[in-house]
Amino acid sequence: MKLEITFQGKTRNRDAFIRSVQRLAKAQEYQLGAWKDGMRVVLCPLGYLDMGWTRESGLFGGWKITGGCITVPGGPGLHKAVVELIDALSKKDLKEVQVVDSTGFWEHRDFQRLSQETYGPWLEQELRGALVKLGQSPESVPLFWGEEDYLPQEVPDTVYTPMGRFSKGWLQEQLDQGRTEELARRIFLWPNAFKDAFYYRNGAMKRMWQDCCFAPSDRHYSDEQINGFVLSFLERANRLDPALPLPMSAYRELCIMDGRAFKIPEDAPELEEEFTPGYHKGELLQSYERLWLPLPGVYRYEWSDDGLGNAGCIWIDEDGGGPIWRVSGYRNKDGAADWNADMSELKDVETLEPEGGKARWGWKDIPNKAEPDLPLRQLLGEVAAGDTLYVITVTFSDDEEQEEIYDRLHRMKIMDKQDTPFGGGQ
Repeated sequence: MKLEITFQGKTRNRDAFIRSVQRLAKAQEYQLGAWKDGMRVVLCPLGYLDMGWTRESGLFGGWKITGGCITVPGGPGLHKAVVELIDALSKKDLKEVQVVDSTGFWEHRDFQRLSQETYGPWLEQELRGALVKLGQSPESVPLFWGEEDYLPQEVPDTVYTPMGRFSKGWLQEQLDQGRTEELARRIFLWPNAFKDAFYYRNGAMKRMWQDCCFAPSDRHYSDEQINGFVLSFLERANRLDPALPLPMSAYRELCIMDGRAFKIPEDAPELEEEFTPGYHKGELLQSYERLWLPLPGVYRYEWSDDGLGNAGCIWIDEDGGGPIWRVSGYRNKDGAADWNADMSELKDVETLEPEGGKARWGWKDIPNKAEPDLPLRQLLGEVAAGDTLYVITVTFSDDEEQEEIYDRLHRMKIMDKQDTPFGGGQ
């Protein structure tokens, strides 16, 4: 069961409605994204309200506005914030508002009831369901993993979430002791009615666990943004509640990565964690459509598009100057895809038949234009899966890197989102 809220309404003036959304978002420090027929209000790192509009027919037709937000694992605070945003819009440019709220909060507006009678029991049910799965198999179980493009490194008998990883034993103990409220404050990003210290600590925890590479801020602007976000949120949490336990070891590590002085006192309480924050510190199963490759989490990802129809993913080892992986996909409109490249001149050609497709690869020496005196090699690989041919190229320099690349290719997987452990998310 999803906890969500949807709405629809009408406006005579779409541009005035958009300006109202912009003003409200700015006042609440929400972020905005827009496209031709809609916009997104990002209320917190785990929650956003999507809205779309269509023109009504007739000479004097206005605009129909629809929108919705799934408010878990954001939490009851996110749900309350969405309701307040819809409320505020209904008092300005949004008329004839109709709301469907799976929690009933739109009608009763009792936050304690929302938190204790809806979100608490819902979380307990989800956690107990995850423990049942762990009882059937020790393979780690995802909760609220949604539409991420990677899977974390496998750690048996654990549950992994955007907010962190938890062991089967620890979760069972918390539930047996009736500590649902404490679990909610750790697993929901926005557990309370307002943006208090828990909100800022948990917002930082989400970014640390799911998004942060723990790389130097000067490596790339994305590292600078994420590191700065985490540090500012933790420092704000400490100012709001100096007694709230924080991930101080990770905070100090990121301060060093960001080149900033410690602003949180040394005697601030440490948040006890079974596992060190940061999925990107380990190996990740990265995806390009149906193709999943095991790559180091510290590799920086980017999307490449030359504007000529050639687009794909790039994973770069910028810290160690290691391999550069590129993956593109090409669909066959006439049926099943098949290998296409001539590999007769490649070295160490290998083939593999992972479930759902077939793969082959080999490598050759190429000129090193940047450093002519140093060797440079390039691997070419093809993976045929259904109607798509995936082309993999990896630039590398020596036998050791080649051995690592071949090992990773042997562990590739082909699977649709519904076949992954999270099956499309909660």
